[in-house]
Amino acid sequence: MLSEADVEYNAFEYDKENHAGLEEKINNQGKGTLYKEDDIIPQEFDAVLLINTLHEIPIESWAKTFLKIKNMLKNDGHLFFCETVPLITGEFINNTGFLVLGLDEQNLLFNVENIPLGEKGKLNFSDVQRDNIPKLSLEQLKEVLEKLRSNSFDKRKDEIQKREDELRTAKNEFRVSRKGNARNAAYYAVQNLNAQKGLEMLKMLKFFESINIDVAENKAINPVFNEEERGDFKEYEFGGMEWLIVNEEKEEVVLLSKYIIAHSQFHSEIVEEFYFDSFLYKYLNEIFYNQFCDNDKEAIQDREDRSENKNEKKFTYNIFLLRKKEVDDYLKNPIDRIVKGKDGTPVSWWLEPDFDKTLKEIPYVSETGDFKFEAHPETNKLGIRPALYLKKSSILTEKEDEFLNERELLVK
Repeated sequence: MLSEADVEYNAFEYDKENHAGLEEKINNQGKGTLYKEDDIIPQEFDAVLLINTLHEIPIESWAKTFLKIKNMLKNDGHLFFCETVPLITGEFINNTGFLVLGLDEQNLLFNVENIPLGEKGKLNFSDVQRDNIPKLSLEQLKEVLEKLRSNSFDKRKDEIQKREDELRTAKNEFRVSRKGNARNAAYYAVQNLNAQKGLEMLKMLKFFESINIDVAENKAINPVFNEEERGDFKEYEFGGMEWLIVNEEKEEVVLLSKYIIAHSQFHSEIVEEFYFDSFLYKYLNEIFYNQFCDNDKEAIQDREDRSENKNEKKFTYNIFLLRKKEVDDYLKNPIDRIVKGKDGTPVSWWLEPDFDKTLKEIPYVSETGDFKFEAHPETNKLGIRPALYLKKSSILTEKEDEFLNERELLVK
């Protein structure tokens, strides 16, 4: 039998705000290690405890989290996973609220029927062998969330029925029983809504996934740019990409991607929302933007927009698509707007809609360099050509670039 002295507790924590408190606890223990998001964790652990934790991790990080856990366990190691259902106290809220998996969802998640399951009161517990920790796909996550949505809907109805039954048969206990059942019913109602939000998040992740695949294919094939016919734009390499400097202002320059980085729909379905609700906007300002290093991010300047229809609320974002007026100003000659795709034929590319326009019709630059509108942005795929504002002081002049290259040769 192991004593307390034989057990070493270690911690893995994504959130930087929790690092100081965990480091203090490990120091007080006298042994153990705090592992952070980018740390390499050795495959040496007998067990990993995931106790009332998964619901605080955004669903887009679940696959990465389970892969990391699997890689840190010994071949005969175990994941001990449990959630308290229903939760009573408030919880950390992420993009999808919080998603608490019961036994049905846990069994579905770990994709086996014979895992040891236990239920003691509100504690739903699973002992999962290393080999049964899943490599999660979006389809598998969708199945789990659909089960959570269905179960939480049914359990909410059950709690309401319990309250009605008690009202009829035990009026003296009315105040106590109503409080408990009402709270549980509210909890399951929230879980139902959170599961729906999670399913919408999965749609967006699938959208992102398809763009990333196309980005990789485009990089491998090297799309063509009409070098001979284009205007006299300076070129600049930034963040591992080739850009055109299409406009220079006092403090900043406008960079436009030299190539089409991918082909995609603008959104997954017809919606009444505005540009800032679209999946393409979120892709550019989350996935694409986060590919830049910290120094590059500091050099990228905010783009500000103000909506008259939203009480003059100001929006700031980093990566954008050119608007029709900007194309007119920066690329006056239609020939300068033409970009060729993988097979050498011209490609249409999306423009940013006006702030107060819904996503039913989206402007774009056609294969001939003219402006058109796409009535089915949820199905038809056009090119993505990102743009950004870059701090002018961060751009090296040709002489500075030559000096640094000569210095590098001397050092070598």
